[in-house]
Amino acid sequence: MDLDLDLDATVRNPLAKRSLLDGQTSSQTVDGYACSIAANQKQKRYPPLDGMRVSPAAMETYGYIGSDLVDLLQKLHS
Repeated sequence: MDLDLDLDATVRNPLAKRSLLDGQTSSQTVDGYACSIAANQKQKRYPPLDGMRVSPAAMETYGYIGSDLVDLLQKLHS
């Protein structure tokens, strides 16, 4: 398998202030909320450029794995 990957890895603590204080939605009410916020921040920081796309590889300190990273791991497994 020939893959050219551009990843930006991050590990977020779902108990951090930024994950808990966002109106009605937070890590207290939504599984993987900190991962979702991290992935959105990475996508904003690295928008697609010249056909290249950076994939966020986000995880939470207590084990939750972000959907982009899960998708990548599934592709690598197959």
